[in-house]
Amino acid sequence: MKYIAFFDTTEYDFERRSVGLSSVNVVEYMAETMGEFCDVDIISPTRTLLPKGHFKRRTIKVSEKVRVIQPPTRGTGTKLGRILALAFTQLWLLFYLIKHTKRGETVVSYHSLATMRAVSWAKRIKKLRVILEIREIYTDINKSSDREKKKEISFFDCADGYIFPTELLNEIINTKKKPYVIATGIYKKEPKLADKFTDGKIHVVYAGTFRQAKGGALMAIRLAEYLDGRYHVHILGKGTTETQQVVIDEIERVSMRTDAAITYDGVLRGDDFKRFLQMCHIGLSTQTPEGDYNSSSFPSKILTYMANGLEVLSIMIPAVESSPVGEYLHYYKEDDPEFAAKKLSEISLKQNTYNCSVLDKLHSDLVQSLKGLFQTV
Repeated sequence: MKYIAFFDTTEYDFERRSVGLSSVNVVEYMAETMGEFCDVDIISPTRTLLPKGHFKRRTIKVSEKVRVIQPPTRGTGTKLGRILALAFTQLWLLFYLIKHTKRGETVVSYHSLATMRAVSWAKRIKKLRVILEIREIYTDINKSSDREKKKEISFFDCADGYIFPTELLNEIINTKKKPYVIATGIYKKEPKLADKFTDGKIHVVYAGTFRQAKGGALMAIRLAEYLDGRYHVHILGKGTTETQQVVIDEIERVSMRTDAAITYDGVLRGDDFKRFLQMCHIGLSTQTPEGDYNSSSFPSKILTYMANGLEVLSIMIPAVESSPVGEYLHYYKEDDPEFAAKKLSEISLKQNTYNCSVLDKLHSDLVQSLKGLFQTV
């Protein structure tokens, strides 16, 4: 099975390939899940974000059943160079699919605005059967023009089947009732890599995007103003130079107004990321509830937190509340840091609000559902 998705391994972090930290863990999980019943090649059209350097095409073995294939890439520090580098990766993806797929073959593609055109052309040329994994409607998040929104929706129609995180998103996109599977996120409990912090504080973590349209990182920082010295709020992730500076400035501002500790702990990947999460007690899913995307997209970080043994505090939105794990979460209703902090302080760490067997059952069901989808499409 060929799985088109932006993915990289920690082994080659020095190449600084273009991947989204919030999606890498989901892509790895989905590849390993498919790997339980077939071999999987992750076709990853990534480019380096470095201003200099040349890196060759790579084939990396992720596990016995999964490997990742990446194009060659060259660093550039100019705007034109970046445009050309992006165009090259898309052409590489198109020609790779043309050369390495059989006519009528079924492929899975993790939805990306950057790969839409290449996947569409490859489908036409090789008559591919495409299963689109759609986690969110990007033009809803980016406040795009009507033309761009129509282009994205039109691309959705080319799919022969779907993987969605929520039934709500299926109802919005899959109007022609094509075969689909619900895969909310990572359903697998991670092996224990670390014990909780032992400094006597309650460690709270936000791990995810710094994108200001979603507002999650800033809300996580601002709620710390209403916590006392028993708490330590950690911020993990990355953004553009501009958004990252906004996060750092906000941490400095709020730190002067609270007894709680707030730290930016950088970007962590792989086992280092999982180890850090497991040392914490509560995970935050604090995105603003106002965006159109909230009616359909499920924050993948919620299941990542659960898989690593954290309690989860989330803004109450339909896609989360109605999800298979909705009953096991803690919620705040108002998009207000003081209200969120109050709900956070009410979370008891003395009892587990969910049983990890829930994740095991959801994972087992997903394996069977994916097998059925691939046989149907």
